[in-house]
Amino acid sequence: MAKDTSDGLIYYLVIDENHIDDLADVRPWSELKVGFDEQRIWVKGFSVSKINSVEVRIMPYKSIYYEKNGKLYAHNSILPERNVPTSLMWTPISIAIPIKLPPPNQNYFGVSESIPMHIVPSEAESEAVAMITSISSLEAYLNHAPANRINKISWAILNNDKVFLWGKPLLPITGRVYWRNGDFVLPTGYDFHLQILVKALDKILNPLKDSLVVWDTDTTYAIIEKTDLTALSLSSLRITLTDFAQL
Repeated sequence: MAKDTSDGLIYYLVIDENHIDDLADVRPWSELKVGFDEQRIWVKGFSVSKINSVEVRIMPYKSIYYEKNGKLYAHNSILPERNVPTSLMWTPISIAIPIKLPPPNQNYFGVSESIPMHIVPSEAESEAVAMITSISSLEAYLNHAPANRINKISWAILNNDKVFLWGKPLLPITGRVYWRNGDFVLPTGYDFHLQILVKALDKILNPLKDSLVVWDTDTTYAIIEKTDLTALSLSSLRITLTDFAQL
């Protein structure tokens, strides 16, 4: 068990398993170990500085104990509350709480490709760099679009009736606009609720950095290889639609 030399105490954090997402901010602390007890999660290995850290303090539903002579005392209490659990199987936190993802959904949004990450409204301002619109809206616009308005935009087909447009300036047509966070593309006004997991997600979903991962607010996503993006023009749209019609 890890001890902190500043006070010689061993600290434990306990949360209900329904609040496992609250451990996201402490998951990178490799010294921590996790044990599961019925419907509770026990975490041990905190130093005194980390048990008092912001990451721990902001957890809304938690209990903190320190160990002394085989007993557990509530944090800042001098009365023992219970015995130290001896039946738990302790596992490194990175193994006990892995990041689990389903197989990527190449080029198509799918209702089942959701993961334990949530996309939530964000107050941070972000510059729109992409949009998703219908094929019919895009085709109608391209029939009269000036070349200088589309020459910096590339595109890819998403579903049978949707297209992804990448680049600026955004076209003056109806559609949903998106901003960029590295190679993640999210609806403007939204962001991930657990920023601590974003880098890990990127390594899993886009290990070669050769794709854009386009997210929807329900946490479904589409993976678009950068080489699949085509310069936007009326002819490229019609050629692609013809090819799809023949499949």
